[in-house]
Amino acid sequence: MRDVTRPSASRAPAAIAIIFAAVLAFGACTTGGPGAPTPVVRPLAAGETLGQVDHASAGTPTAGVRTLLSVTCTRGRLVVRTNVDSITAPDDCKQPIPQATLDAFLGLPAVITYTGDHLIIASIAGGAKLTLTARNATIGDIHGSP
Repeated sequence: MRDVTRPSASRAPAAIAIIFAAVLAFGACTTGGPGAPTPVVRPLAAGETLGQVDHASAGTPTAGVRTLLSVTCTRGRLVVRTNVDSITAPDDCKQPIPQATLDAFLGLPAVITYTGDHLIIASIAGGAKLTLTARNATIGDIHGSP
């Protein structure tokens, strides 16, 4: 008599389940894909100031001061980017900001104040101010802003 051993139930479903679990686990760790976490964005509050200046020490900037990276307005959306955050607000984009005006602020430390209707960007270096209409402004991390 011949002894025939039968393999136990197929191992393919178990292997597929393990591979699927691994793909899910590693896929969730990537950034920028469909499984990426939603960026945290919140409304700016009227009177909120981003960055501080210590006036007691002759206007010395503190660690919270932002460096202005860009100001753009396209497709009805104003975007102000700093080294820390990105501020967005609806805007008709009908009045472009002259490049010469932007050049006076870009790459320099600034304090940004939101009035509820406007963003006021104050340059620490020269004391110049740029006022932008920005109703319903929101703020998010520069790497995850909408």
